[in-house]
Amino acid sequence: MKSIKRLIAVALVSSVLVSCEKEQFPFTDVARVQFGPEQSLFYNPNANLADTLKNYTFIYAGNKTIDTVYFDLYATGGVSDQDRIFTLKQVQFAGANNAVAGQHYKAFDNELMKNKYFVKAGQVHARVPIIVYRDASLKTKDVVLKFQVQENANFKLGEATNLWRKLTLSDRLGISPQWNTGFYKFLLGGYSTVKHQFLIDHTGQLWSEEWMKYSIENDPGSVMNWVAIAKTALVDYNNAHPLDKLKDENGVLIVFP
Repeated sequence: MKSIKRLIAVALVSSVLVSCEKEQFPFTDVARVQFGPEQSLFYNPNANLADTLKNYTFIYAGNKTIDTVYFDLYATGGVSDQDRIFTLKQVQFAGANNAVAGQHYKAFDNELMKNKYFVKAGQVHARVPIIVYRDASLKTKDVVLKFQVQENANFKLGEATNLWRKLTLSDRLGISPQWNTGFYKFLLGGYSTVKHQFLIDHTGQLWSEEWMKYSIENDPGSVMNWVAIAKTALVDYNNAHPLDKLKDENGVLIVFP
């Protein structure tokens, strides 16, 4: 009985996602594939382009030398009774340091990765793993991995704006999208790596993209408290070093609003 209930539940979820395709995506004539937001945002019309760009830094990864970043992919045109493989291809990004397969990430045509890129039978959603490497070059420069889905025997292409994703990799502190949101911009002011490191050193918190997003959604009061602690620490530092107050990497005095 429990197995039957599970099957019914899976069928219902799949049917809801499929019916939602007609509203989310214009192509339902044949099987097509494209990227989309994470499933929790699937029904949010304002999140259609969410996760188009992602930043990942190994600076918060401890001793890890390999990690995985996930994107979300959707098949339109209905479900299938068989697993359906999809294919990815790197696209060179003009004016950037482009990631190198085998050095910064595991190549998409690697046999291990090819076996991970498929939409399961009876489903229209897949999590797309991108395996990234902690190469020494990431200490001194950011690299960009832009990739897109390719047409194959299982899928034609979906909406042009959702055929690609871009991942920026580094192994150093850098500004995250959260820093420029209204709440954090009001509390923190302009970004610098020196200010970022000062926050980490004097609050014991990560101040990573994930930490900042979680904190604003679940406990914004604690964020305000951590910033107050950092402000006090900055005053103490400057009072102790009146002739050498804390400056950023460009020689500009560090301030909080």
